[in-house]
Amino acid sequence: GGGGALSPDAAGNLTLAGASGVTVTGSGTTLTITGSGAGGGLTWREETGTSANFATDEGIFGNNAGTITLTLPAAPSVGDSFAAYQEGAGKVRVQTQGADIIKFGGTSCAAGGYIESLNEGDCVFIVAIDATRFRVINSVGSWTVSA
Repeated sequence: GGGGALSPDAAGNLTLAGASGVTVTGSGTTLTITGSGAGGGLTWREETGTSANFATDEGIFGNNAGTITLTLPAAPSVGDSFAAYQEGAGKVRVQTQGADIIKFGGTSCAAGGYIESLNEGDCVFIVAIDATRFRVINSVGSWTVSA
């Protein structure tokens, strides 16, 4: 909730404080507010090969006529975010490692399993909730969850 209007101190200054994932810097007459981590968005890239590893807080446009396997990192941190979008005619497979799982709605993939797109335009947004569990927060299209 809001606390009302801001008032400068006796010298005419205001203090702006950042929060988790947000920094506030000033120089001269310029104020810069920067977000990082899950609150700061994803860095996107296109992948045309058949396999790649996700970086933390990354989105990947899969563009290959076959299946592209995109592997999630082992031991992610809480809040690490990942997204995949199927750009071409092939499929995107989001693969876990070891005993890691992805929960998609009420269904979980097997340990070390995956989820896989079915059609061009399918996309998924995934967040790590601890070092071994990922959750699909949002999706478009149809996805297969490995048993």
